[in-house]
Amino acid sequence: MPIINLTNVPVRLLPEDYDGSTDVDEAIYETFDPSDQQVEIQTRGEEYEVDGVPVEVTYVTGIEGLPDADDGTYYIVPQPVAKRSDRPDLLTPDTGPSAVRDESGKVYACRRLFSVVGE
Repeated sequence: MPIINLTNVPVRLLPEDYDGSTDVDEAIYETFDPSDQQVEIQTRGEEYEVDGVPVEVTYVTGIEGLPDADDGTYYIVPQPVAKRSDRPDLLTPDTGPSAVRDESGKVYACRRLFSVVGE
């Protein structure tokens, strides 16, 4: 089953049990480079305050470049695309606490991909 990366960054996977004792590049077992096709998200923002605390809301208003579902093919997409599209073939990197970040704090590698669908 092919997995196609529709984001603009490489997605690197580490074993679940990676503990940081070896070089991260040596531990990566799969890299999904960005494909020629990428998904673009259109958004609009809104700002307001709640009890003096600034709150910013980003609304996803459109998605361009997302292919139709193709039996047996999975697509890596940004999390807002996966959430809005509600398709099990759309995968997003787990960028939570288990992800490995570079010196600037950007995700360098993750341990898993996940799908976000409603029940």
